Amino acid sequence: MKRLLYTVMLIAGWVAPLATESMAAEPPDDALLMRLRAARTVRLTVDQTYLYTARENLRKKIIAGFSLPYATVARNLLEGAGVTVIEPAKGESGDHDAALTIAAHGWAIARFYDDQAVGYLHTGAEIVGDIAFSVPGVAAWHTAFRSVQRPLLNVQINRGFDRPEGAPFAEVFTGPTSFTARMVEIIGRLYGAKPLIASLNGGSAAVRRYAAKTLGTVGGSGAIEALVAGMTDKDPRLRKEAAWSAPGAPSTP
Repeated sequence: MKRLLYTVMLIAGWVAPLATESMAAEPPDDALLMRLRAARTVRLTVDQTYLYTARENLRKKIIAGFSLPYATVARNLLEGAGVTVIEPAKGESGDHDAALTIAAHGWAIARFYDDQAVGYLHTGAEIVGDIAFSVPGVAAWHTAFRSVQRPLLNVQINRGFDRPEGAPFAEVFTGPTSFTARMVEIIGRLYGAKPLIASLNGGSAAVRRYAAKTLGTVGGSGAIEALVAGMTDKDPRLRKEAAWSAPGAPSTP
């Protein structure tokens, strides 16, 4: 898996269509879908690595001690569906019916800003990865994600960009083709409206927006009501997403 992802990272500049606004997770086969929906306990593991190019020798180095909240996003969504989550990274153990494995690799993208005398700044970032749901004896359901923010053309204020961990990873983590967007889509396909409505009521700003968008696709009990309520939310981006999604939200048995 790591070798595959590093290969994707190396060729990412030539495969921009890898993750686009229209890209969505391919549905799993019926056998896997049924077993995933029936699973009550999921084992969650995350592997993430971030690189930067050192100014002094232009070599790739790992950003030590840096991480993004993949496990938190995935756990909250799964628990909203009534699923128990086991995270070995937290020392949790026990039997599980299914596994969710998230692999993510990214890098800070830097450039020189000599014309403004602000130096070598990491004003761009990119993350690629894979979300894999699996149960014993059935091929895993894989969903790729890729999100990128290109370096700024001009920098008026150095907002911590001189440090690689100061690159805009947070924006990339929540972008329209990011892990966050894909994870919400997957949970909606698996479990329907219930976890999406729960996320609308208590998720992060990005998760709430993607939950509203996905509710308009999956529909189900309570979807319309949740979207109508979202139209009066204090977050203007959520209001817009809810208003856009509500009229076309289908009903499902």
